[in-house]
Amino acid sequence: MTEPAKAGTGGAETTTPLLESSRDTQRLPDINIPSFKGNYAAWLTSRDLFKAVIYDNRRLTDVENFHYLRLSLEGTPAQLISGHNVHSCSELTFVSESLVRQLNITRYHSVILIPGIGGGKATQTRGVALLKLRSLHSRSDVIIQAHVQQASANILPSFNTAPQDWPHLTQLTLADPDVLTLQPVDIIIGADSYGQIIKPNIIKQDPLMPIVQLSIFGWLVLGPVDTSSPASVAVNHASIQEREDALDELLSKFWTQKEVPASTNHDLTPDDQRCEEYFKTTVSQDSTGRYTVRIPLKSSPDTLGDSYLTAHRCLKSLLRRLSRDDNYRRLYNQFMTEYRELNHMKKASPVSSQHIQNYLPHHGVLKPDSATTTLRAVFIVESQICS
Repeated sequence: MTEPAKAGTGGAETTTPLLESSRDTQRLPDINIPSFKGNYAAWLTSRDLFKAVIYDNRRLTDVENFHYLRLSLEGTPAQLISGHNVHSCSELTFVSESLVRQLNITRYHSVILIPGIGGGKATQTRGVALLKLRSLHSRSDVIIQAHVQQASANILPSFNTAPQDWPHLTQLTLADPDVLTLQPVDIIIGADSYGQIIKPNIIKQDPLMPIVQLSIFGWLVLGPVDTSSPASVAVNHASIQEREDALDELLSKFWTQKEVPASTNHDLTPDDQRCEEYFKTTVSQDSTGRYTVRIPLKSSPDTLGDSYLTAHRCLKSLLRRLSRDDNYRRLYNQFMTEYRELNHMKKASPVSSQHIQNYLPHHGVLKPDSATTTLRAVFIVESQICS
């Protein structure tokens, strides 16, 4: 048996009574709060209404706030804050990847190989995350480290059964009031963290009835259930071996990368073949030993069209900003001087009217918080031209 700690949801419009807390809290009148179903357009209105009516009420405890939040949600939002199954059949703690994505939980790099039972197919975890689990019935919480898996476990319990007569469970606050309801498991709390949530209180009855053990989430129900033999039994066990990749796999990848491609010219597209020929005919080595090659062009630069007007407008805009901001002008001049000294650009020859001149507009982007480059030039390669 597993013990989920899940929350209920409200209807289309929820009447949220502000009940008396353990302190002498004055009872407030019932307030109708429309249920939030996940509609993005209704989010701000629902959030502001809940905050004004309930969250900002300092007389309410965190547990009471969360109770009213559950009543004001419906559908997917209600599922996101619902409790999750407590399961102790694993050596490590696992969390489903779907839950990590739904709650936008930060995950960190970690790869653990988890072999299947009896030499079955092994799976790899998809990172590790820190989870803070909080009780729905008290202020108790616990922080655990959980390894991310594509799916934590099957739907539990693995069978249907009628309501049971368990007298020793009456008057107890269960971690899951619907303990016999089939539901998916999102979190498996393993032996590494299970001791943080359980308490020493245990109640036993008949040997054929489950026992209940107290935890920070409420009473957990564990043990046999009077039902027919289930068609399938869910078992969770993890044998852990931490490694990134097998050594033979790493060596195989290394030699694959070092091998010369066996492809021939007939595997290349016409454009690829033209690039190969262009490289062979234009590559050269200068006096310093550096290799140079001309940029391959599919067609003549004359087909680019006239970019003068766009470049001229950008230049006028840049000059206006340089005249207004002394610090910006100083950093810009410093950047362009360094750019020229590094031979990234050179002064253009006089403009000839016989050929179309192509211009590459640019502007400076100022980033005062940058620790390395306060100003950098951005070239507008996608600027519109007339063609």
